[in-house]
Amino acid sequence: MIIWLNGTFGAGKTTTAHEVVERLPGARIFDSEMVGHLLSRVLDPTTVTDFQQWRAWRALTVDTARRLLDEIDGGALVIPQTVLVEEYWKELRTGFAEFGIPVRAFLLHADRETLVERVHAATGPESQEETVAWRLRHLDVYEAASGWLPQAFTEIDTVDATPGEVAERVLSFVRPTGMSDAAIEAAMVGAPRQLNGRVRFVEYDTRWPDVFAGEATALHGALGALPHRLEHTGSTSVPGLAAKPVIDMLLVVPDSGDEESYAPALEPLGYRVVIREPDWHEHRVLRKERPAEDVDGVNLHVLSAGSPEVQRVLAFRDRLRSYDAERDLYAATKRGLAERDWKYVQNYADAKSEVIEAILARALDGRRH
Repeated sequence: MIIWLNGTFGAGKTTTAHEVVERLPGARIFDSEMVGHLLSRVLDPTTVTDFQQWRAWRALTVDTARRLLDEIDGGALVIPQTVLVEEYWKELRTGFAEFGIPVRAFLLHADRETLVERVHAATGPESQEETVAWRLRHLDVYEAASGWLPQAFTEIDTVDATPGEVAERVLSFVRPTGMSDAAIEAAMVGAPRQLNGRVRFVEYDTRWPDVFAGEATALHGALGALPHRLEHTGSTSVPGLAAKPVIDMLLVVPDSGDEESYAPALEPLGYRVVIREPDWHEHRVLRKERPAEDVDGVNLHVLSAGSPEVQRVLAFRDRLRSYDAERDLYAATKRGLAERDWKYVQNYADAKSEVIEAILARALDGRRH
């Protein structure tokens, strides 16, 4: 996995990167600016005003990151690097997607006044006025890119936050690829529910969309005036895809952490809170058992409006719906894993993470597999 920290001068990319690495086992910092310095010693630096203009920098950044990930075997690379040209970022994302490397991209943001103060404080004495002026000019470039940056990166406000606090915020969006038994049990509400066997796996059932529609109608009625959105997600939402006979639904509300605003209203329908993850997008899961014949249950995932995980969930679903090759790849992965025994259903879900992230990278990149 790559954790890319974007932002202009004064955003706190480097200090946050070090804090992330301290908190994330196996993580390393990759300073892609060093690739630019290398190119500047080989190519004619007078032909560009920024090393990112060299296509070689974009290509080498991707290839170097790929090879570093091979070396650290399962760790994450944290890349603190400003990218303010949309074309360059798309090229980088495309390169990572082609290698199936998942990227969690963040924009460390602060208002202009705060950034100016930080630039002056970090640059030092008046003898460095030229450096200060150069960095301040980049604020204009940063503001000019404000139209596309929030669409491509998860924005994190760094005003009045320490680097450690920003790092914690970054990591709250980066779910580990494999949860420990202790973490799984901590997220469960009530006694831990073990599977200790194989997941139930069946062929696609054309009735699944109707089950979703019926549950959605009841949920809309129960939620009343609360602003919300409901989506059919997970494998049962993809025509032709074999799956566990469990309907996954996504409920988007103003604040998923405010359970009192929605959970009590859903109890009469048979929904109970079974998973609570306050440190991961304030994610909640409400479960309803046996909503229809041959359907084991409904998992109602609750996220807050504005959570980047909403976009990821829907992008993954839409990718599987639109590309047969992706659907078949995912189906083959699941069939293989369904032949194994699992202590927890979450262990089965975690085992799919690598394939999910690769498909998702291509989905967010918008390219055909």
